Amino acid sequence: MKLMVKICVAILVVGLVLGVVGHMAGGQLYAYMDDELMPLRWQSWHDDDGWHFGFMDSQYKRWDRWSSNVADHVEAVVEDTMDDVTSHVPFFGGWNFHHDAPNVAHHLPDIGDIGDAELDTHALEFDLAYGNYKIITGSAYTIAGDAADEIECWFEDGCYYIRADSKKLKNKEITIAIPDGTYYDEIKMDVGAAAVKVSKLACDELDMDLGVGSLNIGLLDAQKIDINCGVGDGGFTLAGSREDYTIDAECAMGTLNIDKKPFLTGIAGTSSTGHGAREVDVECGVGVIDLYFEHG
Repeated sequence: MKLMVKICVAILVVGLVLGVVGHMAGGQLYAYMDDELMPLRWQSWHDDDGWHFGFMDSQYKRWDRWSSNVADHVEAVVEDTMDDVTSHVPFFGGWNFHHDAPNVAHHLPDIGDIGDAELDTHALEFDLAYGNYKIITGSAYTIAGDAADEIECWFEDGCYYIRADSKKLKNKEITIAIPDGTYYDEIKMDVGAAAVKVSKLACDELDMDLGVGSLNIGLLDAQKIDINCGVGDGGFTLAGSREDYTIDAECAMGTLNIDKKPFLTGIAGTSSTGHGAREVDVECGVGVIDLYFEHG
């Protein structure tokens, strides 16, 4: 992703430099019209319909004329483009590789009444771009709260997916429940600009991606934990004791605290600690990660 951004920025800069140099050297905009290459100039004119703006050739022929509300058209294009960018760039909300999923009922039936797809669920995938969330344990998979109908959720191939990328969810309070006592093979959590508080999770592998949001987990029981933090922050209480874990960390300008003590901070590079069977891998950009342990 960083390479793609650098390439796009480089192309933009080169284009701007070439445009400025060309203009200073007397360059001009041309168009191929009526089997002839013609220089164009920006003109304004007035008629019975009011003021207009557009490009004209040297014979003052009107070409690609824009009406006086050109600013409204430009603003609409820019706004649509930014909406598309912010919904697909991890920094603003995460990549969305999901297919178009059905918007199923948000208040699913009791665990005793649901089908095999729900009972066989062994993975979770949360894509939470906007909103304030509490993830708790209950008797079934449910979603409730303000603007809950803006959230898509579905079961597929043993995974329960939740996608919340609508901007209507900004500052909305949402409660998500998962069945109590469930141990998952894998959990993925992508937190864009959301604020998420989780009571407890249990799984083999947990992959967390924090953009500019926050994620706090009251009790995390996992064998392998990957934390990728951009400019957000996270706080996690890990099951067991510190001796159970091997922690590998890499920080750019961020901070990793372990048991309230700085482990890596500032431009600190990489470091490791512990020799336990459980693994924690932390990559911290400019955010802050706090790790605690259930038994100190």
